[in-house]
Amino acid sequence: MKDEKSEAELEQFIQKLETVSGIERERIRKELVKNGEDTIPHFLKLLNHQKSFLRWEAMKGLSEISSHSLIPVFLEYLESEERDLSWLAEEGLINIGRNSVIPVLELLMDKADSVFVLSSAHHIFFELFRENQLPEDSPVKSLLPLLNKTGKKEVIEVAVFKVLNELKHGK
Repeated sequence: MKDEKSEAELEQFIQKLETVSGIERERIRKELVKNGEDTIPHFLKLLNHQKSFLRWEAMKGLSEISSHSLIPVFLEYLESEERDLSWLAEEGLINIGRNSVIPVLELLMDKADSVFVLSSAHHIFFELFRENQLPEDSPVKSLLPLLNKTGKKEVIEVAVFKVLNELKHGK
């Protein structure tokens, strides 16, 4: 059962994250995650905090909530220079599962020249296959070798376009 907390209590938990040890922060974050989507605005606010450990806690919490409404946030952070936040954004997309595939493919169409996006997409798709969230015969599988190394932008765009077309419209 969801542990409902008032807005004031949630804000207190968030403020407490800044003042406690790592173990206590983890406990607080897990408590906040139990509140699901109600906590999202608080975590989103923390993503802009000057302290990196609080940004990490925020992204970790969001990745554990993994609401479909967070897909745009996770996609934005795939190119973050803070690679630990990028990794957590990838984890959030993996936790969302197959519903993250088309948005990631669409990002690849726009950012096929980004090493960060290529690497992130590879990680996401690889894990979705490993966790059997995508069928083995999914056309996404054909992209894994391309995403594993930097290649020509145009080759990646054409391959992604074909996969997107197949997923959206069938063969």
